[in-house]
Amino acid sequence: MHPVKLGIFLNTVSMILLGIGALNSQSLSVGAGFLNDLADTLGLTILLIGRRNAKRKISWYPFGLERGAYVASLIALMIFSGTVVGYVVNKIMYTNLEDFHVSSNYLSITSTLLAMMLNLTVFGYVLIFYTRMGRDHDPSIRSMIVDTSADSLTGVVSFLAVYTRDRFVDIAGSIIIVGIIITLSIATGLRFYEVLVGRSPPKKVLKKVLDAILNINGVVDVNLFKAVMLTEDTYLLILQVEAAEHIGVKEAEALSDNIERIVKSVEPRFKYVYIEVVPRKAEPPTFKQIIREIDGMSE
Repeated sequence: MHPVKLGIFLNTVSMILLGIGALNSQSLSVGAGFLNDLADTLGLTILLIGRRNAKRKISWYPFGLERGAYVASLIALMIFSGTVVGYVVNKIMYTNLEDFHVSSNYLSITSTLLAMMLNLTVFGYVLIFYTRMGRDHDPSIRSMIVDTSADSLTGVVSFLAVYTRDRFVDIAGSIIIVGIIITLSIATGLRFYEVLVGRSPPKKVLKKVLDAILNINGVVDVNLFKAVMLTEDTYLLILQVEAAEHIGVKEAEALSDNIERIVKSVEPRFKYVYIEVVPRKAEPPTFKQIIREIDGMSE
């Protein structure tokens, strides 16, 4: 089962367990955990919708809807992080911390213990699933790693708070949870932002592909070399290459097909390759300038 589908079910179970814990205790951490799981369930549902839409073929979206999964992931991150952060900050600001105490009973301790064990199990499953994906980096899985790691930490802190009934553990744990959620959400959000804006693939990939093109028999020079990430596993490449001065139409088509085949064999993530073959020009070669531009890129 895909982790997103499993996550929706298990987050619902964890939400119920933490809800029982929240009703039978007084704890910032347990309340944050309950809201976190509630927001997670809604966010994962959005992720699932985004993943399903990514598989649809619609004529007015020529590159498909795969990037929609990134948008859905960003929405999910905002939902679960904003809810938990808002709750904890509000409680700390408007609660008299000197009079605040943590209370719990057997039912709240048991329910938070089960929620903690459940969240740790899901986190481990998502990590194993991610490591087995290889190059197929589904953005929804990255979002789930943030989600389940925060869930696991929330579960551990919630259990410790109700088990020890320690005010410091509860308040400090809640602040730590907020800090980690904000950090992980920003890091993941920035990664998705780069893809949505249209970042270039890694420069070592670009240099490898450019070198392969320049070594193709019939290619004299490369005038235009533009590459962009449509998703983390789908790249677009636009080329203009120079060939022999009197190249014919059939020879140009054959050269173009050969270039596309070699580019995709060198780097399979280039799913879209658009090539224009032009006759050789009298101007000096331009590929050296392209190499300098690639070398000047950040990693």
